[in-house]
Amino acid sequence: MAAYGAAGAMGVKILAPAYASPAKIAQMRACGAEVQLVDGPRQACEDEAVRQSASIFYASHNWQPFFLEGTKSVGYEIWEDLNF
Repeated sequence: MAAYGAAGAMGVKILAPAYASPAKIAQMRACGAEVQLVDGPRQACEDEAVRQSASIFYASHNWQPFFLEGTKSVGYEIWEDLNF
């Protein structure tokens, strides 16, 4: 998401568990994303994201019905690029 945001010149804020891989966090930050680390289990990240969704767009695949459609499109494009 950080890379897609950078490509689209959009600001991206990513909530990640505090125990997430330092390399993944560094990669998100290198793409320009704001990374907020959340203590606790993975569910704590989702809970915090839902709380923040009152004032910022929440792009979780769990909440966005078009996420699956986008995944289908990517799969088709890869299949097409590999000559079916």
